[in-house]
This record gives sequence, structure tokens and C-alpha cells, in this order.
Amino acid sequence: MSRLNYAPIGKMGKYFDTQSKVAVDSLNMYKGVDATFEEIESGVALRVDTARKMVRKDTVMNYIDETYKKAGN
Repeated sequence: MSRLNYAPIGKMGKYFDTQSKVAVDSLNMYKGVDATFEEIESGVALRVDTARKMVRKDTVMNYIDETYKKAGN
């Protein structure tokens, strides 16, 4: 996966292309794959599913600061 510039984000087995993110309002969307090995009757199989990850651009601290400024205290 590292040769394809995919990096793990979050759960193990899920890899996302961090270089081709799509910005949507206050979110970043990453395209990726969920790859797992499964044992079947004849041996081991690799299962690959598409995955998407939405990540907020702002942090909790930014949200707290904005709320504090709105309250005026």
C-alpha cells in the first residue's frame, strides 16, 4: 500500500490516499480501501472493499474558541 501512497487512518486494515483528498465545506474526504485476509476452505483469500473517510478540518479547540467568542465572556 505504501507504494500506492496509501496510509492507514483509523482502524487497522483501512488505507487511504492522503494526497488526493477532496475538500467539501468543513470536511476532507479521503478515498481508500479496506483490505483483510480471510480463511476459506481452499486456503486464504484477500478481500478488498472501497472505503471513504470524512475528516473535519476544524478541531474541538476551534469550536470551543468560537463558542467562547459568541458568548462574550
